[in-house]
Amino acid sequence: MKKVLLTLAVLQCSWLCAPAAHAEGFYLAAEAGQTSFEVPGTSGDFQVDQTSYRGIIGLRNDYGAFEIGYTDLGSIEETDGSQTLNADGNAWTAMFVGILPVAKYFEVNVKAGYAQWSSGATVEDMITTVKSDDGGGNFVYGLGFAFPLGKRFGLRLDYDNFGDFGQIEGVKFLSAGVQFNF
Repeated sequence: MKKVLLTLAVLQCSWLCAPAAHAEGFYLAAEAGQTSFEVPGTSGDFQVDQTSYRGIIGLRNDYGAFEIGYTDLGSIEETDGSQTLNADGNAWTAMFVGILPVAKYFEVNVKAGYAQWSSGATVEDMITTVKSDDGGGNFVYGLGFAFPLGKRFGLRLDYDNFGDFGQIEGVKFLSAGVQFNF
């Protein structure tokens, strides 16, 4: 039993101490992905999946980073029966990122921070129009995977949960992108 525990401890240490192929310092990232959210309607909720984009500037060291980003959640016009939805949104984010280098070309990231957002939504049917232009701030959190492909370039996969943007509920962003290190 002691040999098994010792082996597991050595493997754990080698896993945590894996040399990373990343660069410390500033970086820029660009991502594209799918945003999903709900908008309450007058006779049912709209379930929306929308193409979105994000730009990020960050500063990192071996096990952490700080990122400032802008996410364009896009705009949509959708009709469901007698209802029409028009919605758009965007967010500025400031996030702390914990980085766990798993292998030379693979990292797991856990993110938490703040999103300052603005959104607009209009739901119309034959009788009623419900309009909401809103702005505010939310706690945002996420999980990501990074694939450093050298000191200057890498790939990213990210999932972020923004919470609710006024009438727009459950905003989630799943994205893939590239990162350039300086």
